[in-house]
Amino acid sequence: MGNILFITGTDTGVGKTVLTSLLYAHLTRQGIAVRALKPFCTGDREDALVLWRLQAGAVDLEQINPWYYRKPLAPWVAAGGRRLGVPLKAVLEHIKIQAQQSRLLLVEGIGGLMVPLSTGYGVLEVIVGIGCPVCIVAPNQLGVINHVLLTVNALKTHKIANWRVVLMERGQKGAAERTNLWALRKLLGEERVVVIKHINSIILEMNNLTKLSKILQKPLALAAGFRNLSQRYGAVCEVAQGKRD
Repeated sequence: MGNILFITGTDTGVGKTVLTSLLYAHLTRQGIAVRALKPFCTGDREDALVLWRLQAGAVDLEQINPWYYRKPLAPWVAAGGRRLGVPLKAVLEHIKIQAQQSRLLLVEGIGGLMVPLSTGYGVLEVIVGIGCPVCIVAPNQLGVINHVLLTVNALKTHKIANWRVVLMERGQKGAAERTNLWALRKLLGEERVVVIKHINSIILEMNNLTKLSKILQKPLALAAGFRNLSQRYGAVCEVAQGKRD
């Protein structure tokens, strides 16, 4: 499924919805037909509603977020650990159908790679089943090197080779925050790690995102490793980070 990009994180609350929204706005402004999904939500559906509003209702909320649980827990736990859960086949089929409706499909995960979604599988198994490029969103803070390397190693173990790390700055200026970008680029490769600069806040509405995308010098799509776009726009992507995941 070459027209799908999966946005995962090293944890919850790291900026996945912000990045997904900015990617959507930028790609739309480039004239690319793009859709954005958040297949699993728990606690509330605010992240899915953000994506629904961005798409101006063109995609039903139930298509964006077909699996929702009210308890703010990992989906499998929120569902009570039911033996008869959501089959992995159903998740992959839903994503495949949505991918057929657009040139590019952005799929936002929930939490990190090892979050259990239903009986017998989690986020990682969905990515492996799709076989698509992956964007790893990580907060620039103490401990992120370990979390990023664990995530990357899990992808490599499952032969997922097309991935990028997007380091989300949060305004702190401690020793870790000043050196994480350098360290990750040394460990993973210069072209593998993208930095997203911090601003105080961002309203995730299409008008505001479009304005932000207009001032970007290097496309957000580069963060996902789309080769055709990266050849055109270079190797570094610096954008504005908001507060939501």
